[in-house]
Amino acid sequence: MSIRFVISVMLVGLYMAISILYPVAQGPIEGKIAASMVQDSDASYAAAHALLTTHSPITIIGWAVFIALLVIWVPVLRRALKRPTKTAATFLGCIAFLATILTTGCVGPYKVEKFETIESNETAFVVPLEGATLANQAKFMSIDYLNSPEVKVATKRITIPQRQRDTGRVAGNYEWIDTVRVIKVNRAPITRQWVKASTQGTSKSDEAIEVESKESIDFYTGAVCSGFIAEEDAARFLYYFAGKPLSEVMDENVRGYVQNLMWVEFGTRDLTAAKEAKKEIMDAVSKSTKEFYSKQGITISYVGGAEGLTYKDPKIQESINSAFIAENDRKVADQENQAQTIRNTKLVSIATAQRQAAEEFAKAQNAMIAKTQLEIQMKQADAMLEIAHNSHGISIQPGAILSEGSPFLFGLDKVTGARPPVTANK
Repeated sequence: MSIRFVISVMLVGLYMAISILYPVAQGPIEGKIAASMVQDSDASYAAAHALLTTHSPITIIGWAVFIALLVIWVPVLRRALKRPTKTAATFLGCIAFLATILTTGCVGPYKVEKFETIESNETAFVVPLEGATLANQAKFMSIDYLNSPEVKVATKRITIPQRQRDTGRVAGNYEWIDTVRVIKVNRAPITRQWVKASTQGTSKSDEAIEVESKESIDFYTGAVCSGFIAEEDAARFLYYFAGKPLSEVMDENVRGYVQNLMWVEFGTRDLTAAKEAKKEIMDAVSKSTKEFYSKQGITISYVGGAEGLTYKDPKIQESINSAFIAENDRKVADQENQAQTIRNTKLVSIATAQRQAAEEFAKAQNAMIAKTQLEIQMKQADAMLEIAHNSHGISIQPGAILSEGSPFLFGLDKVTGARPPVTANK
């Protein structure tokens, strides 16, 4: 009897010790188990899931101790039932009391399984909330998982371990709390358009960036910006922004940084120089923003302008518009004058060419007349020679050669006058 009693006391003492010590170590232990679930191993996942989804280990140990006590005291219980005495009744009462103590873990809220799912555009971190969090945390490398030849899936389900936390002195006054935290970083690109118009920007609110020139002339302009988180930068982003979504970082941190840069760039230039250097300013803002946030885990794709420069004082805008219209009218007049000058030069060139053509035509006509006169004189000389050698003394008139008024004379008979007939002497 004494041996049974000692063993029973040792089992109950062991159970009580485990009940006190296990909640202290439960967080770190289950944190390591949960972290192992992100490994690409079916066996690892199955083992971790089995350990995390079972009921409280204290309850399991309590049932094991209770069953051991039954095995130890069943023979004694049988004898007590055969010979009921006051001692046997006391013994049965002690057994019932121990059974009540050992099974108190069954009373209370049911432990419901909790889990987190990691999507294809997310990188998740499983961080134990208790114990050595730095040594026990694990990272889910979604790119490696996607590139796996076995499964082209971008999701993974992680079971969240829980432990019992007492909320009162009575059995069953407790709740289940998480012992690990799954922090997910959404790497999807985010684009923002910070403008004044509610129908064009990302938000319906006025998000235009207000700046001023060197002369303290206030105006505003819009800006567009796009960024994303690379896989290898997820931990850096989480370190700097503590789980804050990228959309909020873009609207708060990045926008504030862009506005500060634009304020400095426009503030060092007068109004005229600021209007002329818009592209240069936006290029400088884009370059600086990319460099600054790359160190904090955000890849900025671009930063650009939108809506143009709009002055807060309408009178300034009206004067600028008037000056622009006047300058544009002057340019139009200058262009018209230049066009008229070109047209006049063209007309002079045409007239000069026509005059030169007329002069060349006159020269050609005079040359033709002179040539015709020469041919006539040559024919007349030939005729005179023929008459001179005519032995019969026949008189030949010039009209026999070319009659007066002949079109081949081109009017030369009227210019040179009538010539006397040529008479050959016998």
